[in-house]
Amino acid sequence: AQRPKECTGTYFDRKTMAKLSHVALLSLGILSLVSVAWVYKRSGQPNELSSTLRAKARLTSLSRSGMPIGRQRAHSVSTARPFQRPVEVAPVKPKRKPRMRGALPKIGGGLLLLAGSAGGAHAASKAVEIVVKPTMEEVVLTKVIPSIGTVLSNALYFSFAPGVAAALKAGSLGALNPIPVATQLYSTIAWSIYGLAIKNPFVTASNVPAIILSMWAVASLTPLINDKSQLKSFQNLLVAGSAAVSGLWALLIFFVDPTKHAFVAGLFATAICIILFASPLTAMKSVIEKKDASSIYAPFAIVQTVNCLMWFLYGLKIDDVMIFGPNATGLILAIIQLALLIIFPSKAKATEVDPDSSKGALA
Repeated sequence: AQRPKECTGTYFDRKTMAKLSHVALLSLGILSLVSVAWVYKRSGQPNELSSTLRAKARLTSLSRSGMPIGRQRAHSVSTARPFQRPVEVAPVKPKRKPRMRGALPKIGGGLLLLAGSAGGAHAASKAVEIVVKPTMEEVVLTKVIPSIGTVLSNALYFSFAPGVAAALKAGSLGALNPIPVATQLYSTIAWSIYGLAIKNPFVTASNVPAIILSMWAVASLTPLINDKSQLKSFQNLLVAGSAAVSGLWALLIFFVDPTKHAFVAGLFATAICIILFASPLTAMKSVIEKKDASSIYAPFAIVQTVNCLMWFLYGLKIDDVMIFGPNATGLILAIIQLALLIIFPSKAKATEVDPDSSKGALA
C-alpha cells in the first residue's frame, strides 16, 4: 500500500532517507579524519624548544656514528649557529611517542570502521530477505493435523447437545448423566488456560466454544435433576471445580513464576484428564463382564480415536508433553474400546448414547 503524497508533519520517502543516511555517514568519516589530524598536530612540542630538539638530534646522530662523547660535544658547539648560545645536552634515550599521540590514529580508524559498519547495516537492511518455505511434512504436522484435531474436538464436545435438547423438551433427564457434562466444563476451562499460556491458537480454539456450550448445558440440566443424591453430587462437583479454577488463578498470579505458568496450567489440565479417563475404564469393565459392547457408541469411539491421534502427532511435532502425553493415553483407551466392539458385538442396538462411555483427552 502506497502512502499518500500529502500528509501532516515531515515525511521522507525510503530513497531520501537512504541518501540522507549516506551523507551523514560520510560526514562522520570526514569529521573523524579532520579531528585526528588536528589533535595529532596540536600534540607536538612548542616552538621555543626547537633548538634544543635539534641539538638532541645532532647528538643522537653523532652517537650512532661512533664518535666519542667529548668530540660529540665539541662538534655540537662548533656547528652551532652564530650568536647562539651553545647548549650542553647529555645523551638521551630515544623519546617515546606520547600515548595520546599513538592512540589517536586507532581512534580515528575505529570511528571510520563504525561508520562503515553502520553503512553496511543500512545496505543489508535494504537487501531482499530470503524466506525458507516450510516442507510439506511441517505444513501437515503443524497446520493440517491440528486443524483437523480442532474440528474433531469441537464435534466431540458438541455431541451431547442433542441429548440436552431432548431432555429439556421432555422436562426430564431420562438416561442422561449430568456429571460428565460438568466435568467437561472444567476440562475445557483448564485446556483453554493452557492454550492461552502457551499462546497456541489450535488448543485454545478447541476448547473455548465448548466452554460456552458446557455452561449452557449445566444451567439447563440443573433444574431437571430430581434425584437428591445425584443433585448433591452435581452441586458438589460444580463447587469443587469452581474452587479448583479459582485456586489455579490465584496460584499462577501470586505464587508461581511467570516462566512456569504454562507448566502448572498443563498439570491442572492433565489432572482433569485423569479423572475423565476413569469413565471409559468403568465402561470397559462392564463390557468385559457382560460380554456386550452395546454401551459403547461406535461412531463416537472412532472419532475419539482419530482425534487423539491427531493431537498426539501434533504434540510430538511441537515437543509438548502436556499435549501428546494425555492424548497418548486417550488414544490407547479409544483403541481398546474399538477392540471391544469387535470382540464383543452388541447384542442389542444401543438406543441411548452414553456421553460418559468414550471420554478421553481432548486438547
